Amino acid sequence: MSAPATPSTVNFIQAQPFTLAGSGTSIGDVTILLNSMYGIDGATTIVTADLGSYAFATIEPGNGTNEEAIIFTGVTQNSNGTATLTGVSSIGFKQPYTVTTGLTKTHAGASKLVLSNDAAFYNNFTLYLNSIAGAGAANASTAVKGLVQAATTAQVNAGTPTGTTAAVLAVTPDVLINSTNNQYVSSVINTGIPYAVATGTATAYTATLATGISTLASGTHLSFLVPIANATGVTMNVNGLGAKSITKNGTTALAASDLVAGQVAEMTFDGTRFQITNQTPLLYSLANFSTLASSSTFGELQVYSYTFPASSFNTTAGIHLKNFFTVNNGTTSGTGTIRVKLNGTTVATISILGISYNDANGGFLDVNIVNSGATNTQNYSYFYTRSGQAGALGNGFSYTAAGTSAIDTTGTVAVTLTYQSSASTVNINHISTLVEKIS
Repeated sequence: MSAPATPSTVNFIQAQPFTLAGSGTSIGDVTILLNSMYGIDGATTIVTADLGSYAFATIEPGNGTNEEAIIFTGVTQNSNGTATLTGVSSIGFKQPYTVTTGLTKTHAGASKLVLSNDAAFYNNFTLYLNSIAGAGAANASTAVKGLVQAATTAQVNAGTPTGTTAAVLAVTPDVLINSTNNQYVSSVINTGIPYAVATGTATAYTATLATGISTLASGTHLSFLVPIANATGVTMNVNGLGAKSITKNGTTALAASDLVAGQVAEMTFDGTRFQITNQTPLLYSLANFSTLASSSTFGELQVYSYTFPASSFNTTAGIHLKNFFTVNNGTTSGTGTIRVKLNGTTVATISILGISYNDANGGFLDVNIVNSGATNTQNYSYFYTRSGQAGALGNGFSYTAAGTSAIDTTGTVAVTLTYQSSASTVNINHISTLVEKIS
């Protein structure tokens, strides 16, 4: 058979030359009797524990064709001073360093035997060095430098800590760029938080994140583009991990149309449900209209009209209209009227009387609209002018009181703002409107 393919433990021993006892050895012998076996000091006996896995020796060194390289695995020190080598095998002097059990040559008594560093001895060193280069030093850890194994994309995605060699996994750039972890980092860098375009129905949204998350941990934060205005009881299923309720203000269920199509919503998973975290009262900022001078016919001018989706109003939700305006310098006579209408019915007005104004005059008309069953309750707040005080009616202005109308808001509601002047000298310079959601 060939020499061992893996390195063996060899302890180095410096010793005197030995001689074969008696008549010597024969072919096939697996033991060799020596007259003695001492270390270099001539007094310390050599025993099996001194050898390691095995020791190398040469019989009749320098004797031409009768020289034989051997290995042996044990030493027995005999009571008469002799020593017996056991586990003897002959070993070749070149690759593949063939090992033959027992001796392959006959050696006469008194032949010399020395512990030697023959060719097979050096081959053992080569095996050891190759094993260090191949298997290397100890595996790396957080405290010790050492060997690592290159990770695959699948291992990175799964968060596997060690590879098939038991070494710690290291991530190379080509693997990292294709991993879902890198997609997650890219998503966070580019958008701030993971983002997806959602699909689904008004009661069941679905979203697939590029981050490739495999579990919903408490604190998971994401954003999505709302595909359709929500209905009550809406859920979100992220990456197929199961439908979870969407709530606001903690565990409060969403009202219908709390989320509208095209809105980017942010939410955080609390371990049970997704809580909307960026719900803002601002729904729409309607276009500004400037230089609204009355026409020669003094007709009613429509400033804007917007149709709100069904179920935008209930007992705890509605809209807040804040209408800002300024009055032209030099308005001295007549009356200008701003009207807020629901489905064509006027629910709030403010009148600007024709008295002396300057460019600093202006104010706003606030209208809060919420639903009480099948009808609405319109609550009108105070309006403010720069020449007056907050909560007080400014000079030259009047407005309608809060009231209730039987306008049904369980369906879609068209909200319209108009302006009408009774004389060409009553001019509104500018009107702008902010629409907020009440919830």
